[in-house]
Amino acid sequence: MHKRPLKIDTASTHPDSLDGDLDFSPCCEKVARIEDLEIGRIIGEGGWGSVRHAIHKDTSQSYAVKTMSKLSLIQDKQCDHAKNEKEILQMVNHPFIVRFESFSQDDKCIYFVQEFIRGGEFLTYLKQNTVLDLTCTRFYAAQIVMTLHYLHSQGILYRDLKPENLLLDHTGYLKFIDFGLSKKLPKERNCFGKTKTACGTPDYMAPEVLDRTGYGLEADWWSFGIILYEMQVGVPPFTGSSQMEIFENIKYGEVSFPRGLDMEVMKLIVSLLRKDPKKRKCKAKKVMKHKFFQDFDFNSLVFKRLSPPMIPDTSASDMTTNFQVLEKSMLNKHNCPSIHPKIDIFLDW
Repeated sequence: MHKRPLKIDTASTHPDSLDGDLDFSPCCEKVARIEDLEIGRIIGEGGWGSVRHAIHKDTSQSYAVKTMSKLSLIQDKQCDHAKNEKEILQMVNHPFIVRFESFSQDDKCIYFVQEFIRGGEFLTYLKQNTVLDLTCTRFYAAQIVMTLHYLHSQGILYRDLKPENLLLDHTGYLKFIDFGLSKKLPKERNCFGKTKTACGTPDYMAPEVLDRTGYGLEADWWSFGIILYEMQVGVPPFTGSSQMEIFENIKYGEVSFPRGLDMEVMKLIVSLLRKDPKKRKCKAKKVMKHKFFQDFDFNSLVFKRLSPPMIPDTSASDMTTNFQVLEKSMLNKHNCPSIHPKIDIFLDW
């Protein structure tokens, strides 16, 4: 049986009571499994697999199926990342995080069945609008803040926060997807530890990630600062003609703002993009108390009672219209080689 959100402890969504975990009391429902689904069109693709739209054979409900080649994961040394993603998706339970349904495997691939988020990528919405007004920015930024608080309270470092990893659901609210780079940090005394693996997407990586000396939850707040800047300006603050130039600008460049930008949003961005993670604004409680979020109703937000600035068009009978559908995938299950049981490290998952 699968855990689904049912009740939310509203007191914990107030900035003054954010030191504890958000309490999402679960209920149980029957889950969708890969054998129950008719696999359809490709709606996304990554280095080790693809994501397809699927329809339940009995209920006609839509799901997303992430398929990854076992051999590719082994060859590229990505098995730990895939296992981390599975374990994290199974433990999280939040209205702004994609719901995990089930895991399965065969001799060629592993499969993650997840809820289907119909509204498309937040990145597409950003590109269509270039820059967002303050009301829109505050609405989406608040959801990111609340989700980071929830993940960090569980010791989960997201590590790949970017517009491509945020989808819009049919109501216009955000959903975090793709936990392939996420990591559960060890608990050390009263705080969570650090990790050293440099990973993420160049434009959104924090300076300490590039230094490879160890980094923690603060890196996610840097990425949030980049997205906040992008929502207001239209491009990330640290760009370059090459990856190396981007990294140099991240480590040594200064943030510049166009004229006319709201003073409070600029102050918040500056506090999030401090090079030294010890000086960075890295607590959800402090971010939510910032003047940029003054009088914002976080309680209503988590219950999805606020009216979104944009509701995706989901009127078409084709459930994949808000995605860039791919005709062919680099990953074709029928072309994937089988893994011999003696070397199949996925069997005990």
